[in-house]
Order: sequence, then structure tokens, then C-alpha cells
Amino acid sequence: MATEGTQFDSQEDFLSADKSSLEKINLQLGNYYFPGQGDIGPGLGNCPNLTHLTLNIENVKMQAKDIESLTSNLAKCEKLSYLNLNLEQTQISSQVASQMISGFSNFKSLQNLSLNLRNNEFDSSSATEISSALKKCTNLTGLNLDFYNNKIRQEGAEQLGQSLKELTNITSFSLNLIKNQIYPKSTESLSASISKCSKLEKLTLQCSSNDIGQHGVNSLSSALKKLPNLSDLCLTLNSNNIGSYGAQNLADDLSECASLKNVNIVLWYNNVSQTAEFNMKESLNKLSSVCISNFN
Repeated sequence: MATEGTQFDSQEDFLSADKSSLEKINLQLGNYYFPGQGDIGPGLGNCPNLTHLTLNIENVKMQAKDIESLTSNLAKCEKLSYLNLNLEQTQISSQVASQMISGFSNFKSLQNLSLNLRNNEFDSSSATEISSALKKCTNLTGLNLDFYNNKIRQEGAEQLGQSLKELTNITSFSLNLIKNQIYPKSTESLSASISKCSKLEKLTLQCSSNDIGQHGVNSLSSALKKLPNLSDLCLTLNSNNIGSYGAQNLADDLSECASLKNVNIVLWYNNVSQTAEFNMKESLNKLSSVCISNFN
């Protein structure tokens, strides 16, 4: 999910601009957003034609009132269909994050949601709160969740999976769980939920630096071959103790995916032999595009 639009690099420029005709806005505020010097919420609420918004407020300590203002004002943008929020390292609490996402469920036109929640010290309870809120966003067709370097763990991964079951219109899903203490049982539960997303066409799963093991990757591959419309797949599984057998089984199962065309798999530091890598490529040689990256 990506968008272009009128870019603003400071809140001052954004708040002083004529926004009445803007349809796509790219707010790259990052370290230069100071909530006390002007709330951008009302400014966004004065964008009646807004359809696409990218908002980067990375590394800014956000208070609950700032998020509430942002959410309530965005609700006034009745045409908003695409929302990309970068809230990395904002020290946002899981309660505030879940309230924000619950608010998104009232955005009648919203179809694509991207949330960067990296480095916010979310744990399994946080993921449960956020997952409960996501279940309400039933209009979504595209969802991108980035939980890099949190502590989601088993229960959190399972709850994220449960929320997926409610999003029956999802065709594109991206999930980053790198460095989240994910193990085989967590992967099994999450995979079972992914297998229920019958409309899914594009899937990106980043799960490096966990420990899903051979059992976990077998659960994942078994789930993927149940997706009748899956055409594009990207898996980043570095450092997960998958081994040659797990990698080969993954490719064999993927070869049974009826609609699969493009595959990108990254398997660094998984003790996958060159022979297994070769066999994987042979199993997938009928696809339009295959990229397997392996290094031990």
C-alpha cells in the first residue's frame, strides 16, 4: 500500500495551507511534530475531499488527547479510503491504540489501513486489545500491521489471528512480527486463521529472529495451500531454525497453490542446504516469478 500526494514537512506549513481541495496528503512530520504548537487534528478535519493520508509522526511522544483529536477529526473525512500511520516509537499505550483503531471502524469509506507500531513495547495483552479493535474494521480490503521489535508472544499472535477471521473482505495482508518471541504454537494458530481468509490475494509475512521451527513453517505452508486466490507471496523467515526439511516442505506445499504466481522467500540462517534450496526452486519452477534467498 503506497500513495503519493501533496507533501508537508512541518505542521506549520500544513496548518497554514489551503486544504479544501486536497485529495491526497503526505504529512512527513517525524521528529518535527510538536503537538503543543498546533494540533493537526482539526486541520485534517478541514479536508472534505481527502481520500488518501500518509502521516509520519515517528519518535514523537503522543498523548491520549492527541490521538483522540486525530481520530475524531479524521472521522469528518467521509471520503477517506486509504490511511497510512507511522507511530513508531511514539510511546503510545495499547489502550489508546485500540481506541484509535476502534474509531477507524466508523470510517465508512476506509478500505486500506497501514499501521507502523514498531518499538512501542507492546506485549501480548497489548496485541489482544488491538486485535479486539481490528475486528470491528470489517470494511477493510487491505491491512498492513508492523509490530517489529515488540513482545507480542504466543497469545498476542493468536489474538491477531482471531481478528483476521472477522475481516472477511481482506485481499491484501502484510504482517511484521520480527523480534516478537514467536514460537511454533503461535505460528500454528496464526496460520490457521490466515487459512480462513478465502479472498486473500497478496500476503507478506515477516517473522525473522523468532523460533517458529520446522513445525511452525509446516503449519504455515499447510495453511497457505488452502488459499484459493493467493497470487503473490513474500515470506521473510530468517533465523527461525527451519532446517532443510522444513524449507523443502514449504516449497512443496506452495507448489499446490492453484493461483500462486509470484514468490519471494528469504531464509537466511536457517541451516537450509544448497541441495534443499535447489529442490525448492525446482518445486516452484512453474510459477511466473520465484526468488529464494538463502545464506548460512
